[in-house]
Amino acid sequence: MINLLKRLREARTAFEEDAIYVEDTVYEEFRVTYQAYAALQSVLIELEGMEPEFMDQPVVVANDGMIRFSENRLVEHLLDWATPRGCGMNELAVVEAPDWARRQFAQLIGYSVSGYSELSYVDDAAYERAMNQRAALLLIQKGGQDG
Repeated sequence: MINLLKRLREARTAFEEDAIYVEDTVYEEFRVTYQAYAALQSVLIELEGMEPEFMDQPVVVANDGMIRFSENRLVEHLLDWATPRGCGMNELAVVEAPDWARRQFAQLIGYSVSGYSELSYVDDAAYERAMNQRAALLLIQKGGQDG
């Protein structure tokens, strides 16, 4: 098993280095190879029990006055487009996905920080990061009111 993980990591590293040199003429070959790479990354995540690293969305005070994760307009647009076509939040809730992907999605759609803590897939570490961002935002706002 350890040798398999080592070989998978080496293959991933080699792919990441080679992907830089892809030209338009080999796009289809690259697309197929990238799909294989994505599958490989999923296997590594599952075998090692690791989660891919992603940067938490910043928190902001939204127009409704709530402290929320800053939404990604592209993701929000896709969700707005897909919902009336039968692929909204209820449909996505039953899709098999790892907790880290659900946490990331909640952030990308601008979930409120207070509501984030109530999601079953948000662990203590993720919630603590969100609360630290919230505290920093509130300090910045308070500082701006004093000055």
